[in-house]
Amino acid sequence: MTWILMYPKTWGFFFWLLSLAAGAAALVLADFGAPAWLFIAIGAWLLTAGLPTLVATLAVASAWGDFPFPSNALVFWNRLEPRTLLRLISERNLFERNYRLQRALGLPPAAFDRGAKLLAAMEAR
Repeated sequence: MTWILMYPKTWGFFFWLLSLAAGAAALVLADFGAPAWLFIAIGAWLLTAGLPTLVATLAVASAWGDFPFPSNALVFWNRLEPRTLLRLISERNLFERNYRLQRALGLPPAAFDRGAKLLAAMEAR
């Protein structure tokens, strides 16, 4: 008991890791047709001590597509020339930065033409 009080962050990390592993194991084992008693044990863990991790994971998964991730040229530092990288980093308009980054990475212009046609068709309505 004193170990829990002395190292609460380590204890919390251990529970988080165990809960994450239990959830992942349940998904993997479900694909292979594991017996039902195993899911009862994993479910009991996830609904008791692993509940905070389960709730946090479900919250992140449910809102994953709601938060746009702005394009970041630094992610592709090894695929871009330094001059192009600096130009992309300094671009303040997020849409323009995304367009220029995708063009610098080799996405063909036809990929953007279809989007422009769809937007034009929606405006024509």
